[in-house]
Amino acid sequence: MDTAARSAEIQRVLLITLGMNVLAAAVKLSAGAWSGSLSLLAGGVDAAFDGLANVAGLAATRFASRPADADHPYGHRKYETFVGVAIAALLFLTCWRLANEALQHLGFMAPGSADRSLIAAADVHWLVLVAPAVAATINWATARYEARRGVTLGSELLVADAGHTRSDAWVSLAIVGGLVAVRAGLSWVDPVLALGIAVVVAWTGWRIVRDTA
Repeated sequence: MDTAARSAEIQRVLLITLGMNVLAAAVKLSAGAWSGSLSLLAGGVDAAFDGLANVAGLAATRFASRPADADHPYGHRKYETFVGVAIAALLFLTCWRLANEALQHLGFMAPGSADRSLIAAADVHWLVLVAPAVAATINWATARYEARRGVTLGSELLVADAGHTRSDAWVSLAIVGGLVAVRAGLSWVDPVLALGIAVVVAWTGWRIVRDTA
């Protein structure tokens, strides 16, 4: 596959991924606005940031597809690597945010302005529980598709972005666990779950940095 065809295929995958990420964000934001769940609203914002990463990836592949010139005798493929590292940085940022919030709820840090347990048990309707589960399913399907195409096309950008999307699936599942805990009155389960997910997200980011290095 020549450079132009490869670039066009990567952009097609990114456009499909962008659409799926927007769908996942819409599901969580809608449920969060309806229920007043801060965790769902935060998860929706996180998914929206994934969409921004896809837009950045589209811009990067346009640069990467340019032919070699005097300043870049080996072409512009390294633009994909740079964006891959940027996506890893977004993963670490997500990890820090999750860990910081979890430690606040566990009493190890001074509380911030957000509280994932503010939603009342009566507000956790079954539809509110279904929303993040649906978003997690969308995230997993999207990540699997993007990773498979990334390996086939030899795109570090797609593989890295798939890792970020996969982390969103874990975040969505953590939200489900937190909402179930709120409904059952076990508020401490939510921050413990979020802290565990933060570790998984950090490991994914490290693997991306290691592979792109």
